[in-house]
Amino acid sequence: MNLIKVNADFIHDRNSVLNNGHKVLAHSRTICEVSTPEGDQVIGIAYCSKKDNYCKKTGRKIALKKALDQLNLSKSDRVIIWNEYLNQANF
Repeated sequence: MNLIKVNADFIHDRNSVLNNGHKVLAHSRTICEVSTPEGDQVIGIAYCSKKDNYCKKTGRKIALKKALDQLNLSKSDRVIIWNEYLNQANF
């Protein structure tokens, strides 16, 4: 696949539950949906352990990597996509 352009959308899901009347974080996850001009769509999900501190930036990177891994891209295409992602001002 000779692909350079993809679209990535992120959702940050931080679920909490009540425990003895106190709100407790149950789990957090970041979902990345990647779509290609050819119409392919893949999803990568990064789960945050209850033991870890939630980090939006780390969750996005892990979820994006998991999504891109499903597309079987060449190394040069992955480098282009990651450089574009890292150069965005609002990631």
